[in-house]
Amino acid sequence: MPQDQPTPPLQKARSRITVRAKLLIAGVLAGVLVLYLLYHWWWVPYHAERMTYQGASTKLKRTIIVPNHDAPIVSGKNVIWCGTFQAAWDQMNRIKTDRFSQPIRLLGAEQ
Repeated sequence: MPQDQPTPPLQKARSRITVRAKLLIAGVLAGVLVLYLLYHWWWVPYHAERMTYQGASTKLKRTIIVPNHDAPIVSGKNVIWCGTFQAAWDQMNRIKTDRFSQPIRLLGAEQ
C-alpha cells in the first residue's frame, strides 16, 4: 500500500485490538509475577532455624540481661538487651510518683 493512501478502517480496528491484547497479556503477566513474589516473600510460613540453646535461663551463668543499651558490658559475659524494659520502667516510675515515695529496687540486679 502506498504511504499517501489512508489506512482502511478494518485495518485500524485490528491494530487497536492487537495493541489492547498485548497490553492485557502484559498486565496479566505482571499480576502473576506480583502474586508469585508476594507469596514467596510474605505468605510462606517461617521455618525457624535450629535452636542453639534449649533450657532454663537460670543456667546461663555468663549471660546478663540489661535494661537499656547504655548499660556497661561486663568482660567475659554475654549481654542481652531487653528493649521493652525501659518502657516498663518508665510506667512503673509514673505509678510510683502517684502512690509510693521510695524508689523502686530490683532484687538480684547487678550494680
